[in-house]
Amino acid sequence: ARRTGPKPGSEVDVEIEVENLEIPTQPTEAMQFVNLTVDELLTEPPPQRALLTYTSKTEGAKSQVWLPRGVVAILSAPGGTGKSQLCLQLAVAVATGGYWLDLWHAPEAGDVCFVAGEDSVNDIRARLYALNLTRDQAAAVAKRVHIMPTSGVDARWTDEHGAPTLAFAALRSRIAEKAPALVILDPGARFFGPGVEV
Repeated sequence: ARRTGPKPGSEVDVEIEVENLEIPTQPTEAMQFVNLTVDELLTEPPPQRALLTYTSKTEGAKSQVWLPRGVVAILSAPGGTGKSQLCLQLAVAVATGGYWLDLWHAPEAGDVCFVAGEDSVNDIRARLYALNLTRDQAAAVAKRVHIMPTSGVDARWTDEHGAPTLAFAALRSRIAEKAPALVILDPGARFFGPGVEV
């Protein structure tokens, strides 16, 4: 079976083979063991670019990278415990270069792509309103927080064969256009293919 996306030159151009998938017998470049050199072990590594930093209350403590940019992290808790609200608070912190939960600081303001799997734009607006933003915070959020509601849309990233879907290609394209500091998928399980438990 072959599924193709819209015609070449359109916003989404995807072609996926789902039959006769070849499984590599050799590990990919990303799946190799690496040994560090003596010089690498004795030289201070370059600083990590932080999405969030943490500074201990101890006098003279230095700020440390708590969450580096470019990593995947999961916020996990039972349903109804406030994960969506925490994610929106994180989005505000990154968009404003402010604090998240008064503990972690976003040293650089940046764009945030908030992909909402269950909430509508009005639901998210109500949640943001509940945060009592200042005018400056609201201006930063209006400029830097990009909301993509997907409620009612089949937004799964993979089909029943594990192949990427057109929804995945579209989401990837939209995120690339924004080049965000942070991407939030809320809830993450909404975007995984059939049979995936998170």
